[in-house]
Amino acid sequence: MLIFLILEIIAYGFVLHKGSYLRNASRVIEILSIIQLIISLIPTRFLTKYTVAAILIPLRLLIIINGFFVVYRIKIIRIFTLKMISLIYSSRYFFVVLFISHIVMSIIGLYAINESKYYCSDIHAPIHHCRGYYFIYDDVKDGNIILTPRKIKPSSLDYDNIYNSFNSIMALRYFSLSDFYSFKKLFIISTNFSQQTITTLLIFIFIFTFLREAIIRPTQWAIFFYLNPDMTKNTFKIEYDEYDYLDLFMKNMLKTIPTNERDFKLHRLITSNIYKLANFSFNFLFLCLSVWQNSDKFLVISLFSKICYLLIHCVYISIVLIIECLLFKKNVYKRAYPYLCACLYLGCFGEIFIQLLEKCGTNSLKYVFIFRILQIFGQFKIFLNFDIFGILFMEIIKFSKIIFILIVICSFLFYIFLIMGTSMFHNIAQDSNSYINEYQNFLYFGATFMTILRY
Repeated sequence: MLIFLILEIIAYGFVLHKGSYLRNASRVIEILSIIQLIISLIPTRFLTKYTVAAILIPLRLLIIINGFFVVYRIKIIRIFTLKMISLIYSSRYFFVVLFISHIVMSIIGLYAINESKYYCSDIHAPIHHCRGYYFIYDDVKDGNIILTPRKIKPSSLDYDNIYNSFNSIMALRYFSLSDFYSFKKLFIISTNFSQQTITTLLIFIFIFTFLREAIIRPTQWAIFFYLNPDMTKNTFKIEYDEYDYLDLFMKNMLKTIPTNERDFKLHRLITSNIYKLANFSFNFLFLCLSVWQNSDKFLVISLFSKICYLLIHCVYISIVLIIECLLFKKNVYKRAYPYLCACLYLGCFGEIFIQLLEKCGTNSLKYVFIFRILQIFGQFKIFLNFDIFGILFMEIIKFSKIIFILIVICSFLFYIFLIMGTSMFHNIAQDSNSYINEYQNFLYFGATFMTILRY
């Protein structure tokens, strides 16, 4: 894991560069994602883990080499420490809010695994009287995923349990959707729990994985500022467009700027979103192809995991649009983005340093926990995304505030889709023969929902 973490940090050098290198690097990332999806379509009996590695390693090396070249040329690295201190201090209140939100997430993760329900057995009981289970995650050598449920102490709120549960959740950052797609890894429950508990456990991991993929993971989309290092002095400056952020972004992403404003925006929409749309199309293709699979095991989990992922992928756009517009209106872009980049680097390098100490015999797991929290803060760069949907959305707001309110309301339907997908997954896990009825219910609900939106 240490090697992959180092490679991931090198790849994050993309966020600190401007112009053609950033454009080519982001496209390489999107192409790699598409190729990985294509590989997951191939039946597992025709592929081995060595074959997959032989296909993907050259592509990863290409990203790493490009990312290393980017980082090497940026002079900000030399003065990063002093700037990072001032950035963190300036955004201290912003970090406090994020820290509180992630404490809440860790508590929910701790008490989500329960024998009968997702939260407390008795909704009127205090939270420290909840009875349930959290899980310990580990990736064994044989490629299987082992899940060890641990019982929550009902007597008092055990902060050690919260700490272990949160670290277990963070360990899932290495768990990808391809594990659901192709079943290259197997789930193993290490203790004899009831089927209800095991199903609930898998549902929680399933939901968390897709939430991470849809909201937290895509961090290489869109850069709203570029760094202009001064070659004569050991300094740098961040330049912003005085009139329009979009124009600045387009200027950085394109080698030449069209003179016609209409062609300018059209070219921006096509070039910057073609790979994202292709990636989304492949996900939709998986959803269609999974219907014709003969394996009951494939249908029981893979089909409905794709449905839930597709729903989250769609509704996630509307949620990000709301956040984008609020940030854009409040002019938060200038201050938030550099802080998040600095926080991400601090967390990643800190974790590498601690892991190197652990190899020398130092037990510093709690310090790794702190650096991983910093990494989570840095991952919120995704909320500064501004692409084709954001452009259209800003035009809608200018045209009609009523439409804006309707879109805000529709974004909250995300939770309805999530609950529906969870229910479908749970029902099929209980009865593998019910997938046809569940799939039909999903189609009926989707058609009804789209009909309502038309009017």
